[in-house]
Amino acid sequence: MLVASFVITMVMLGQSNRVPKVTQSIRSEKKADSTVENAINRKSGILKESEGYLYNRIDLDLDGKQDVLVYVWGQDVCGSSGCTLFILKSIGGGSYEVVSELELVHPPVIVSQHRTKGWYDLVTSVYGGGVEPRYWVHQFDGRTYDGEVVGNVNPQEVQGIAYISDWGRSDAGVHLNAGPANGAER
Repeated sequence: MLVASFVITMVMLGQSNRVPKVTQSIRSEKKADSTVENAINRKSGILKESEGYLYNRIDLDLDGKQDVLVYVWGQDVCGSSGCTLFILKSIGGGSYEVVSELELVHPPVIVSQHRTKGWYDLVTSVYGGGVEPRYWVHQFDGRTYDGEVVGNVNPQEVQGIAYISDWGRSDAGVHLNAGPANGAER
């Protein structure tokens, strides 16, 4: 079942009749994770300015280790075109490294059934701030999910699992700092 925020996103994209085929929707974790926070803090100071984050664990490269999709949100770190998505790779011992930092992302993040260079493709919706509403496919280039996207995608050609699918719910994700509640005006 698609959650309300996903359906709202599709209507905002003007694609209410052309949505990706989502086989399952996964809500984000609710418990703060210091290993996730440490990995992001090593790469960027964004968490100090954020109001919270949403994350899900998934093995993106089929190595048997859980990687992490982390969506960082907050009034000071997002624009009307979206917020930042971090992709973390498990490096063992309960530690992660940042593989990619993608901007202009709105949840959910669809993990496609298609893989590039051993990693699942990621599909995100982009809209707001004067950006033409569309879907972007992010493919792994052997080192990172390139900030350059493959391009627009026909939503009807996408099939996968929607992660961070509870964005917009007041009880979603990990709240870090005082500020507008998740789901408030962004």
